[in-house]
Amino acid sequence: MSEFDVQVDTDHLSKVVTEIRDLAETVRTYGKAGASTIAVAAPTALHVIAAHLESEMRSWAHTDGTHARLFNEQLGGEAIRFPDLRAVLTYVTPSPVSREVQQAELRAAGARLSALAHELPARMTTQSVPKFVALIEEQAAVVMDFADGLG
Repeated sequence: MSEFDVQVDTDHLSKVVTEIRDLAETVRTYGKAGASTIAVAAPTALHVIAAHLESEMRSWAHTDGTHARLFNEQLGGEAIRFPDLRAVLTYVTPSPVSREVQQAELRAAGARLSALAHELPARMTTQSVPKFVALIEEQAAVVMDFADGLG
């Protein structure tokens, strides 16, 4: 892939970044079982992945906007908006939940992370995509392994 074979779907990536952050908070909520926990390290890793993905998305959007301005000979700039990029909530369960609920929530989060990793190459064709896919898959495996250990 050359540097000119780049495609970045910023609308879709905004949703992906938001969803990774939301899944990080799900893992924070359900990722503790007695002395075992992924409720700190895994959410932190997911938020860092989301931040790097967002930064790359913004860089490519800026590059596209700059090229559009130069080639269209517009003198002014414009703000680039990402309406699907939103803040996410941190959840606190009102009381201890059953292992079954905890396991189901974590498995769903792990499965969704894996699905996001597989969707990413269709929406972003840059040299960094394999790195993002591997990082997301690694965290999906951590979440699934922890969930499997609950049963």
